[in-house]
This record gives sequence, structure tokens and C-alpha cells, in this order.
Amino acid sequence: FIALHFGGQVGPGTVPEYGRKAVTITDNNRLFLGVPEHINVWENHNDEVKSLPDEFVIAGTSDTCRIQAFYHKTRPIWGVQFHPEVDNTDYGKEMFLNFLEVCGHKI
Repeated sequence: FIALHFGGQVGPGTVPEYGRKAVTITDNNRLFLGVPEHINVWENHNDEVKSLPDEFVIAGTSDTCRIQAFYHKTRPIWGVQFHPEVDNTDYGKEMFLNFLEVCGHKI
């Protein structure tokens, strides 16, 4: 919904993704502080973000889904294709804590 709201495109993925998937973090922004470049995440989707508006940056990718994570260049907006809240996602707790910190929540 984030990508669509700002004028990006969403559509059916080439390969539906369900289960653990290797993702590469390509931009270590605030959401991914302390998260290594290569992680395994939990996926559960048939559709995917196909394109982003210019004000967004791709922050994560995989071999079957080009846009696994993204963020806005100037606003505190992040999006991920995978499920960081699931125990099967490596470093999901770190991503969640980073998000709370970005939101101004004192941990």
C-alpha cells in the first residue's frame, strides 16, 4: 500500500514466495542497523512492488523479488515485502526495535 499510495506499481510476482527466502540488504539505513547484509526472511506473498517513485530507495532485494525493502529519502517511511515479525525472519527483533527507535519510542 505504501508504494501504491506514492505512485509506485504493484503487481503479480514472477514467482509467488512462501517460506524462508534469502534477502540481501543493499542499503543499511536506520531500519537495518545491526542487521547483516545477507539474511533469511519469512515470505508470504503473490504480489510484489514492481516500481517505486523517485523519492524512494530500494534497501533490500532477492533473486526473485527485486524490491524486498525500501524507504523514503526524506520522510520516516519504510516498507518491506517480507515479515519481520515472524520468528523465522533473521534479525526481525532488531528491525522491530530499530523501527520503534525511529518512531521516537524509548527502549
